[in-house]
Amino acid sequence: MTKLLISALALASSVLFTSLTADPALADRRVALVIGNAQYKNTSLSLPNPKNDADDVAATLRTLGFEVVLATNADKRALDQAMQQFARQVTDADSALFFYAGHAMQYQGRNYLMPIDAELEDEISLRYQMVAIDDVRAALERASGVKIMILDACRNNPLADRLARNMANLNRAVGNVRGLARVDKTQGMVVAYATAADDVAQDGSGRNSPFTTALLKRMQEPGIEIEMMFRRVTADVNAQTFGRQRPETYISLLSEYYLNQVDKLAWEKAKDSGDVAALRDFVAKYPASTYTASAQSQLTQLDRAERDQQAAREKAQRETTDLRTQVAALEQQRLARERADRERTDRDQADREAAERARLARLEAERLARIETERKMDEACKRDEERLAGLQRGGTLGRDELVRFERELGCERLRPLVLAAISAPAVETPKTRLVPAPELMDTPQLVRAAQAQLRRIGCFAGDDDGKLNDATRNAVKRYLIQRGIPANEIKISESLVAELKTQDKGVCALDCKRGQIEKNGRCVVEKVAEPRRTKKAKPEPRQRTAAPAPRRTFQGAPINDSSPAAAPTVTPSIGLGGFGGRFGIRIGR
Repeated sequence: MTKLLISALALASSVLFTSLTADPALADRRVALVIGNAQYKNTSLSLPNPKNDADDVAATLRTLGFEVVLATNADKRALDQAMQQFARQVTDADSALFFYAGHAMQYQGRNYLMPIDAELEDEISLRYQMVAIDDVRAALERASGVKIMILDACRNNPLADRLARNMANLNRAVGNVRGLARVDKTQGMVVAYATAADDVAQDGSGRNSPFTTALLKRMQEPGIEIEMMFRRVTADVNAQTFGRQRPETYISLLSEYYLNQVDKLAWEKAKDSGDVAALRDFVAKYPASTYTASAQSQLTQLDRAERDQQAAREKAQRETTDLRTQVAALEQQRLARERADRERTDRDQADREAAERARLARLEAERLARIETERKMDEACKRDEERLAGLQRGGTLGRDELVRFERELGCERLRPLVLAAISAPAVETPKTRLVPAPELMDTPQLVRAAQAQLRRIGCFAGDDDGKLNDATRNAVKRYLIQRGIPANEIKISESLVAELKTQDKGVCALDCKRGQIEKNGRCVVEKVAEPRRTKKAKPEPRQRTAAPAPRRTFQGAPINDSSPAAAPTVTPSIGLGGFGGRFGIRIGR
């Protein structure tokens, strides 16, 4: 818990320190007292430009972050009040600056500033009507930081000359009263004189004095250390006055100090922004700033980073373009494959549909042909049956008539009957007559024969038991549907069995139940492999003597060959299935 509290306090302190130092106005408090006396009550002392100098210096200092106390054309009371206000405001300030433009003088090594209402008669007037520089220094000493005193006051002063004459008449030593004496050096102090000690500064012909003109110019240059700034001021004044005025500066600082820190403020905003435009603007505005090198270094790094980012963006764009191209190519390939598959599927479907149409057309043609064949056969059978009936009605139907009738026969269903009748033993009979016999339907023999044929062509999966059950009816129905024949009434006839024998295998697809497989045209239970067992020898089955099969008549009646008396009474007959019914040709008595 203690560690967490310490960490929180450290973080809060860091945030507070950052917030205080981030704003230069909070980090560096600056106070200035600016005085300019031009309009003296003694008109012979009036000067053209000190007021302008004070106004312009005050305005410039405000732009540099100074709190300015300004007094122009101030009498002794006004000066004392300005000094009092300045002394209060400057307490513990980080920077304190005093600027004076107007008349001043030295007396016995001490410097005095002259209010506009000063009247100098003797040394007592100096103490009570003038403002001692020592009082200004005392006010500056209240600041905790850098103290700067700038005196543009070494002007030609007639009162100083009169004071010197008066003191000489009193036989008192006066000493030099021209110009200002050097101020004792104090640690942390900067003292700048408009001209050399004991010398007089020029007023100039412009708005400002030569010294203030140079001072205003150099104060507006950011990022210049104060010693370098006053060196440049000295060079400017010396050049402007052609060497007749040489400012002097005394500096006693332990570290560098920058009067114009506008570049610092701008740098604080630009250094962490990462904004290339802001950094370039800083370099252009403050080429002489100490921060310019850092700004240029950051610009170099940012330019390099920007180039690297641009290269990375271009690479990523190229990779994205390549990827999109690859994806588009893959998509085109996929679409092409799908189109080819779709076209192949459509072709296959069209081929299947065409094949199905052809199959259906073939089946329809076969059905129509079969119907037509059956129709013609029915017509031929009807004609032959009528002819046979006519021959029967006409009298005796002998072998010769049967042979001739068989040669001219058009009904194939009658041919086996006729051939059987021709090959039957001759029996003396006065005549041969046609006996109608009904066609056999749904007999066990016909059902068993139909089951065998239906299983052969794949329409039936049951046993050949001769039973006309639902499985057999469904098999016949499947066959008729495959052949395109109506399956309204299911009947097993000789003609159906004969038709089934003419069909090829695979008419119906064998449909086995779950757990069954197709084997030899039947659905049988699929056997699960079992462990091998030792086979036991099976006893041989007993031999049975097969009894001779009895002979049957053409109508199915058994004949006993061992009975000699039965031979003369046999009546051969052949059953003919047809659309006209069943006929029997009986030859004999």
